Amino acid sequence: MQTISLSTAVLDDYDAALLFSPTIDLSESIIRNLEAFLYNNGQYGKFLFYTADATQGSLPDLERFLSEWGIVISDGAVFETYPDRTYQFQPFYPIALYESGKFTDMLRDPSMPFLMPLSKPMELLFTSRDGYFVETLLYFSETSGVRPSDAGEVFNAEQATRFGPMPALMTSGFFARSADGAELSSTIIISSSTAMLDGIALQNTSLNNAEYLLNLLSDILGRENTINIQPKSLAGRTLGITSAEASTLGIVLIGIIPLAILLTGVILWLVRRYK
Repeated sequence: MQTISLSTAVLDDYDAALLFSPTIDLSESIIRNLEAFLYNNGQYGKFLFYTADATQGSLPDLERFLSEWGIVISDGAVFETYPDRTYQFQPFYPIALYESGKFTDMLRDPSMPFLMPLSKPMELLFTSRDGYFVETLLYFSETSGVRPSDAGEVFNAEQATRFGPMPALMTSGFFARSADGAELSSTIIISSSTAMLDGIALQNTSLNNAEYLLNLLSDILGRENTINIQPKSLAGRTLGITSAEASTLGIVLIGIIPLAILLTGVILWLVRRYK
């Protein structure tokens, strides 16, 4: 493994760069290096994957760089007020909804949710401008909101500074043409959550995180015939379900099944009593 400095390293030999929720603002030299990486001497063809996190503070230089690509990173943490769109009833573990498109169509089961824990709110600045094209891939529902970072310990949804719908995962590309007319492009993927890459999200077979991201990255990087191997474990199995599935299971186990057993017993007693 080789460690490199983003401020001094020449990134021409790399196809992709990953930037996961930095807590310190990027220096001007790092930003210039990232810009040069994506421009690639006019050849483009590069990819940057950036993820945010609700624990990050203000990063004005990085945020200014992302705004040039049509994405605004805002203050606070995204929460969900509708229990069925949370993971195990935790409001700051919201489920993101799919925008229609090819990456949603590629999923084997689009009804499975995509988990975006501890997300930082984002905004779409524009959809197209000066060669840049921005698209929302996942979004938080209209029942979501934003808790500001300076909120007190006593906070409720009515005090939110912003409400959904709002983007959760976006892609921004810069497109140009070569002298011979070939299309050239570099792409940035921006996620509101770094924790979407945690084991709880990627290894949970009741979530679509692993499959969706694999399809997305394979498409951008030009990889074909990728295989998503489901994780296996020799340890005890755990039941990983969303809040909606937990509610349905609770109703069945606590209400419907006992009621069915009770009714069956009453019917059998009546049949034998009056036989």
